[in-house]
Amino acid sequence: MIPRALAGLLLGFTVVSGEASSQPRSVPFAEGPVISEDVPFPPVNPDEMFGGRIVWAFNRTLPFHNSALPQWSRILIDDIALDGPGDYFIDIADGSGNIVETLSFDDLDGRTQLWSMMAPGGSLSVRVRGSEAAAKLAFRLSAIAFDFTAVAEKSLVGDVNGLTDVALYDGVLADEVKRVAPSIAKLEYVKDGSKFTCSAFLVEPSRLVTNAHCIDSQTVCDTTIAVFGYQKLSHGGISLGDQYRCGTFLGADAAIDAAALELATRPGDADAARKPLEFAARSVALEEPLLLIQHPGGSPKMVSVEGCSASTLPSDADAGTADAVRDFQHGCDTEQGSSGSPVVAADGRIVGLHKIGHGLDPDSGRHNTAVDARALEDWLRQSGHLPARGGDVMSMSEGGTQPPVSTEAEPGEAPDDGEAVCDDVNADECPEEYRVPADRRDAQPLPMPTVDDEDLTETEGGTTAGDGDSVSEPGSEGSGTSD
Repeated sequence: MIPRALAGLLLGFTVVSGEASSQPRSVPFAEGPVISEDVPFPPVNPDEMFGGRIVWAFNRTLPFHNSALPQWSRILIDDIALDGPGDYFIDIADGSGNIVETLSFDDLDGRTQLWSMMAPGGSLSVRVRGSEAAAKLAFRLSAIAFDFTAVAEKSLVGDVNGLTDVALYDGVLADEVKRVAPSIAKLEYVKDGSKFTCSAFLVEPSRLVTNAHCIDSQTVCDTTIAVFGYQKLSHGGISLGDQYRCGTFLGADAAIDAAALELATRPGDADAARKPLEFAARSVALEEPLLLIQHPGGSPKMVSVEGCSASTLPSDADAGTADAVRDFQHGCDTEQGSSGSPVVAADGRIVGLHKIGHGLDPDSGRHNTAVDARALEDWLRQSGHLPARGGDVMSMSEGGTQPPVSTEAEPGEAPDDGEAVCDDVNADECPEEYRVPADRRDAQPLPMPTVDDEDLTETEGGTTAGDGDSVSEPGSEGSGTSD
């Protein structure tokens, strides 16, 4: 018998307090459940140990996955205890015996738990190798996350689904799609008892941007895998891509629904086409051609081009307006799982961050929502997640992270704590991104304008969306579903 939670995933609804609900919720797409295990190593029964190079193995067949797409699964290695380096390794393998990853002492040292990389196929295995494994290694397999036959809620603007596999798209923007697509990743992470998926994109060689309602803490980052190159091939078949662990959660701004992550390694080292995307030096224009590359419903990479344009404009971010009106509506088709995708202009530069699909919201006008890339870039640079632009003064929405600020001291003197001040005189003490260029350190400031009556009152109207909450468009009482 299928548990109620799995039955809800199978039928495409969410089980809340025992009742089925078809109303959209501000959550990303849940691809499948997390189920508990309790399998120790070394095993309680010594007879379960093998002789030879492989000393122990665990195998699990997963529930039937009724989909033409690959089924993915992961396992939680918990209660890790090591007695120094030695001859022992943990292999994670798929049902065909292909090793997905090998964990050594260096990978496990300092960790008490670790979610494995994703294994494709309907089964998963864990093997322990090495003569010193039983004496120096201990752990417990405590949970498995896997895909089930879940149905993603579509947020189509027209009557026809305009999503196309990136490898099959041959329209007028084909060159830009080919150039931008390698920098888009599928995120897989575990949270609140489910395996979720969102989309993300590179802004630095090892730095990703996604939505805050997807990744909102280091705890979630520790479970996150970014998959680059997961897409259908032009000649048939599917490329499973390359997997990268999330190393550091850099921060999030709930008001614009953005988060920044540092990967443990650089995706571009395996494929030079995976380059950081550039931000446009302007806002999006009404009805200009756009493209939105994404992993809708956790599927292989797809692109929306047909009818993909802005239907409203964001207000000027410097005009003292509320954070919510930094959003703009667009006609690019999406699904749950598309959250965190970049909205890209015809020249390949970012003009927005997609965050909300209209879902079943009757007040949406069947438009999806993105945040203006100017607000996103301002937050990234002011927070230090991107190098600062010289001479720029940028606004900051509530909830963002400020760059380092030195304590007060006279130029050239050290503050009370003995650390040098980060200023023009002590430029070498500043982080690289905050240093004043050497050729500008002696520049004289322009005279300040005379102000008769300075008004330092804070601008009214700034509203912050809590984690997982969507922000309604001005003039609308409805809310969408975060993809």
